[in-house]
Amino acid sequence: MSRKQINYLRLPEPRELSAAFYFGLERAILEDREGTYLFFWQTAPTVMLGKYQELIAEVNLETMQERDITVVRRQSGGGAIYTDEGTVQFSLITPIGDERLAIETFSKPLLQAVQELGIPASFNGRNDLVVGEQKFSGQAEYRHQSKLVHHGSILIDTDLDFLERILKPNPLKLNSKGIASVRQRVTNLYEHRQFSLAELIAAMQAAYEAGGYEFISQDLDEALESRARTISKSLFAPVEALFSLQLPSEIKTSRRFKAGTVELTVTVRKGKIETAKLRGDFFTNGDINTLESALIGLSYDRETVRSVLLNLPEQEIIAGLSNAELSLLIADSKNN
Repeated sequence: MSRKQINYLRLPEPRELSAAFYFGLERAILEDREGTYLFFWQTAPTVMLGKYQELIAEVNLETMQERDITVVRRQSGGGAIYTDEGTVQFSLITPIGDERLAIETFSKPLLQAVQELGIPASFNGRNDLVVGEQKFSGQAEYRHQSKLVHHGSILIDTDLDFLERILKPNPLKLNSKGIASVRQRVTNLYEHRQFSLAELIAAMQAAYEAGGYEFISQDLDEALESRARTISKSLFAPVEALFSLQLPSEIKTSRRFKAGTVELTVTVRKGKIETAKLRGDFFTNGDINTLESALIGLSYDRETVRSVLLNLPEQEIIAGLSNAELSLLIADSKNN
């Protein structure tokens, strides 16, 4: 019986650092090539959104604007991730027939490779690889006709402090795991053992071969590269287009204070608050419209809102609730 083949795609140096290019390469292989392909890639500082996510709810826009951060939307589901040159991505494109998506199955070669490097990794939850309780890799998939794209990120030497600053995960996701912050939930593999990318690839190759595959190395050809660049421009827009195409997003959040439960509902377009409504079982000392009007036109981030509220007359329009406390609603926001 002949062994299944994996076409291991070697990328030219210097490496391209655009996530949009690599998502375009995945799609080009998906549409134009037969067989199974695997390649590894890295990016400049980038935020990658899941297919169904809103930028405003996932990313700290103020932090994003501090640095030259690219934002792209991939075609798989799942959550937002931050990557830089300390993060390694891998993409596997393979025929799948009528099989269902199987993230755990296609994660096994990476899991076995990391274990072979001496790191006690395991699969956890829907799509995470972890060391202990800390995540080092997230996996995602999407299918197109009878083919599958399985891709994942590997935190090797990523700037985790910046990762925590720029991403805004739903607090309920962290609380359900008993974790206080993103930084507590993730780990770099270099914190456990130093290794080279070549060692990781060799360990993954051994895992695939143990699973019945044969590695066939080949260089990225000009036709495939050209097709990838064309697709990247049409399917994976820069952040400016993400903003311009974004419909108004309704964001609702609530918090329990000593003064009562306060619910804030805002609509946001291009990062700015268009409407704001406060509701709850609280008592008022003044016109609630004063607070609602103060929010309109602001950038949707806590520090901007906090700065404006702190400069309003401290008159406790909501009885027993300071303006500083009210600004905490922005920090807990999530899409409804």
